[in-house]
Amino acid sequence: MPRRVSALLGVAVAVAATAPAAQAGVIVWRSTTSNAIMEASDTGKQTRVVGHGSAPYISPDAKQLAYGTGANQLTIAPLTGPAVAPRVIPGTWGGFLTWSPDSRRIGAQIGTSLVVLSAAAGGTTHTLAHVDHGWLSFSPSSLRIAFDGYNDVMRKPDLPLQTVSVAGGPKRKLQDRSPGATGICWSSTNVIAFAVSTGGPVYTEAITPGGTGHVVARTQYDTYPDGWSADGSRLLIETDQPDGAHLGYVTASTGKITMVPGPRAYAFVQGISRDGTRALVTGKDAGGQYVAVVRLSDGKRVTLIHHAVDPSWTS
Repeated sequence: MPRRVSALLGVAVAVAATAPAAQAGVIVWRSTTSNAIMEASDTGKQTRVVGHGSAPYISPDAKQLAYGTGANQLTIAPLTGPAVAPRVIPGTWGGFLTWSPDSRRIGAQIGTSLVVLSAAAGGTTHTLAHVDHGWLSFSPSSLRIAFDGYNDVMRKPDLPLQTVSVAGGPKRKLQDRSPGATGICWSSTNVIAFAVSTGGPVYTEAITPGGTGHVVARTQYDTYPDGWSADGSRLLIETDQPDGAHLGYVTASTGKITMVPGPRAYAFVQGISRDGTRALVTGKDAGGQYVAVVRLSDGKRVTLIHHAVDPSWTS
């Protein structure tokens, strides 16, 4: 899904808290030959079935899994420790989901509500807003949320980019303009990248929580942010071209956009590795639908699994 990140990123303040390091090399996906959700190392080895459903999202600490059921209900299940019955969240899950860096909370679209809920049973659920299509990202400390959204069914104003505490309270609006597009990524250096649509191609802006921002990636195609490297030095972007999604990245210190070499286009871009050198993608070739890792330096693709979609990783 988810533009040129420039000098703004170079002046971003360092974050006070750092999320715990994830267990290296874990990936989950859905099999296209069944509704099985699979887990493996990020080399595609040591595969095991961990559930049944769709669109799995693994927590940053690799200890929990969130996914959809056949009835489109969000389900949370442990990946480690004693066997516990999966927890099903009431309401229709809209498909969007993101974990907090500390793996304690989940942001999701449930029905027409954008919510933040505790990953643990018995925890609180906080409704941020009622909107047809909402997106959010947690701060590096996991204590604040940036969110926006737009409506195409409800006759209500769109949601401009704003931040709020995970505990609720006053919201701080960062932009007066509504986004009209998808994608928010909050870096470890406290910079928020988000997609904007104003009638032409979608582009990406970056902004600090203090409210200073500007366009950072704009091309002739819709251009979205797909995630930051762990140190905040690189922002993965994709341009949605007629043949599919093309990869690129923005170097935070210079604002330079680099498109990944090679003519390959992918079905979906799922995220960037923690070290900022690889992207997780899905596509289709002679062997069927695949999950692959693409090296950003030269565009080399390493296919991990065929007959697979909806990957999520902690690498």
